[in-house]
Amino acid sequence: MPSSHVTAEQLDRLRDGSLPPAQVTVVGGHAATCEACGRAVGEVVSPARMTRDLRVQLEAADDAGHLSDDELMAVADGTLHEDAHLNECEICRAEVAEIAEFRGAMRRRRPARNGWMPYAVAASIAAFALTILLVDRVPRTPAAQPRAATTSSPVATESPRVVVAATDPARPEWESWVADVKARRALPVPAVIAELRPQKSLLRGGSEDEDLRLSPDQTVVSLTRPELRWASRAGASYSVILRDGDAIVESGALTDARWKPRHELKRGREYLWQVEVTAGGERSLYPKAPDPPARFRVLEQSALQKIDEVRKQHPEDALLHAVLLARHGLRDETLEAIDRLEGSDAALAADLRESVEGWSR
Repeated sequence: MPSSHVTAEQLDRLRDGSLPPAQVTVVGGHAATCEACGRAVGEVVSPARMTRDLRVQLEAADDAGHLSDDELMAVADGTLHEDAHLNECEICRAEVAEIAEFRGAMRRRRPARNGWMPYAVAASIAAFALTILLVDRVPRTPAAQPRAATTSSPVATESPRVVVAATDPARPEWESWVADVKARRALPVPAVIAELRPQKSLLRGGSEDEDLRLSPDQTVVSLTRPELRWASRAGASYSVILRDGDAIVESGALTDARWKPRHELKRGREYLWQVEVTAGGERSLYPKAPDPPARFRVLEQSALQKIDEVRKQHPEDALLHAVLLARHGLRDETLEAIDRLEGSDAALAADLRESVEGWSR
């Protein structure tokens, strides 16, 4: 695309606001290097109009399950490898390629001696496109709206006054992550949580007679011997069935509605589990079909080390802890950090808690 000129169809779709956001970025990147295309694009759309159209399109999109803005940029830089996700996700794969193409186009751009305005307009459009695409494509949650938000402008001009997050010269991305969460007043659904969400025909979480509410489910755990819990039944006995790939681990008969694996689970691996309930001479397996088993992943060692490093360097920064824990899909630990944040900013803590509770909806 960057080597091809902008077509009449693309100009028409830019004019009416129907060109997909990802294509807008590529078209803008090319127009910033081509005088003819720069003039053509500048005649049909302004950066302000481009921003509005992109925001409308992206607000209507459902991006749950995709890589976040920071992850996309890191993959394009070569500092993060998400091969498993990219092999399965055409959207993220295309966006990484487009970010790389856009950066390449901007590096190749040479200022013109005459007629600079078309290039400036095109470059401005491309910058707006890339910025809005990355900022607004983060998976959305049904979080409460900002309490101090205005309705006159689609772009917030000032972040709410909340706890100041710690930063570290060696990890400047922390500052941008925390700033984004402060502005949104929500913790978006992490990619790993979206991957753990089941594709099922019935919604789990009904009455106690229908569901034992297994936990952990659709989350990441930090311990290699996590406690598996479920709702108890009077007079019932239980047996846990834990699936590790093709291997099956069984707990044996239990009277308590909780169990820890006898051996450590492997970090970075995904596990599925069910509970067999025996009551009144009848046996039932939960979750009930057609719902799939509960599902969780054990945190990778490298991620655990990074989190421990942050906790040691900034032990009192509950907001920073919540942001980093959320990015790794650690739901319970994230909620614990939010509880600590409540003492310094109860309003922000309430908004963040609501967004985390919506991860499994």
